[in-house]
Amino acid sequence: TKREIEETYESLKIDVGKQRESWHLERDSLKSEVQELRSRIQALTNVNENLSNEISRLDSQVKNAEGKAHVAAQATASARKELERQLERTETQWNSQIEEYHAQIATLQAQDSQKSALLARLKAGESQLQTEIFRLKAQLRIAKGKLEARLKEVYLLKKNRANI
Repeated sequence: TKREIEETYESLKIDVGKQRESWHLERDSLKSEVQELRSRIQALTNVNENLSNEISRLDSQVKNAEGKAHVAAQATASARKELERQLERTETQWNSQIEEYHAQIATLQAQDSQKSALLARLKAGESQLQTEIFRLKAQLRIAKGKLEARLKEVYLLKKNRANI
């Protein structure tokens, strides 16, 4: 019936609104996580840059010390090698973390894209539902008009028979 169709339509509108709100909240949460990961990557990049600058500064000191004394140069060279090993280990760890963060960002972006696609499909379904409701309402009006016309005919026939 018309009432059931309207109730179903209103119920679907409420469900669609709730689902849309849920997806928006989840999308916002995913965006926040992506921003946090980007901030972490930037922080790691800054630390890496600071370490590179520190190594450059230490390397400069090593060169000055090598000019002053052979023994000091050997000790400094040994320290430099250790720092380079530490830097390599640190860079390897950070590069792994950066790659992991990039993979997480890609995953979050893919999830966001999927949710956007689902939302688009939901909107399309809502549009189709509205079109179907308008079509059914039109059919209902036509049927109502035919029924009223038929009732009028029956009424007139009964009236004519009663007059005869």
